[in-house]
Amino acid sequence: MTAGSVSAAQLNPIITFALFLTRQQSFIKMLFIWAAQLSGALVGTALMHFYWSQLLPVELKLFCLVLPNTPKVSTIFAAEATSGFLLIVVLLGVLDKARPYPFNADVSIHAPAMAIAAVHSVNVFIAGPISGNSMNPARALAPAILAGFKDFGFVVSLH
Repeated sequence: MTAGSVSAAQLNPIITFALFLTRQQSFIKMLFIWAAQLSGALVGTALMHFYWSQLLPVELKLFCLVLPNTPKVSTIFAAEATSGFLLIVVLLGVLDKARPYPFNADVSIHAPAMAIAAVHSVNVFIAGPISGNSMNPARALAPAILAGFKDFGFVVSLH
């Protein structure tokens, strides 16, 4: 949502999909934005790997979501789907153009940011131990692609 007011693009494919579902973006625009998001994640991962590998011996797998005790794929999928759904509901409620300020006037102007931060915190606290909970499929998939999908690509690709 950082660049949304400038470019009409989001940094998270989940948000792009939600905007498509609510008919705020066309299918073609959604595909182009997804391509840009994944490209940006790939370039960002490559740059971070290049930067950190100059300072420390860093492997690409360190940028990937890897869990010590991997639960069933269905459990991971359910955790990611639930956290993605909660994020979409809160963001679409906060960013509803029909109601530019959906909160009570007595509430701080920071309430939308606090609502988004709260849903992120709850999602990470609950789904983090289960799936790593990146809440951004592009961020999760890019390092796995660059690392060659060795041990974690299948689970990450389910985002």
